Amino acid sequence: MNQKIHYKTSSASYDDILNHLWFCDENHNPKLSTRLDMADYAKKLFEKSVTFEAWSESDLIGLIAAYLDDEKQGFISNVSISGEHMKKGIAKTLIQHCINTAISKRISALSLEVSHDNNTAISLYKNLGFENTGEQKTGVKNLSQTTPSITMVLNLEGQPCHE
Repeated sequence: MNQKIHYKTSSASYDDILNHLWFCDENHNPKLSTRLDMADYAKKLFEKSVTFEAWSESDLIGLIAAYLDDEKQGFISNVSISGEHMKKGIAKTLIQHCINTAISKRISALSLEVSHDNNTAISLYKNLGFENTGEQKTGVKNLSQTTPSITMVLNLEGQPCHE
C-alpha cells in the first residue's frame, strides 16, 4: 500500500504534534520521553516553532520543528519520522523545506544537535551540507547514563535569495 505523502508547513495541531512525538519516541536516540516532558515539548513546538510536516492521509508521519526568529541563527529542534516511513527521503525533503524557508528569511546559519552515535542522521545532515562544529555537548542524563551529542551547522550566507 503506497500512500501519497503531502507536505505542509505549520498546519499540525498540538495534539497532532504530541501524538507524533509519542509515536516516534522509540526511534529517538535516546528516547525523547527520557529527556523531557513530552506534553511541554509538544506545546513549545506548537506555539513557538515553524513545523515542516509530512502527512499520509490524516496521519502526521514526519516532523521537523525549527526556530527561525533570529536572523543570525536558526535552530532545528526536532527531526522525527515514523518508523515505517523512515529511509524514504521524507526527512531530507522536510529539512530542505526548512533550509529554503530559513534562506527566504535571510537567516545566516541553521544548527542542530544530534546524538554522537546516530550515524544515519549525521550522514543525512552532512549530505545536506551541515558540518560538525566539533562542539560536543555532555548530553542529557538518561537514567544512569549520559548521551553525548554534537552540534552541526549549515552556513546559509551566499545561498541564492540570501544575497
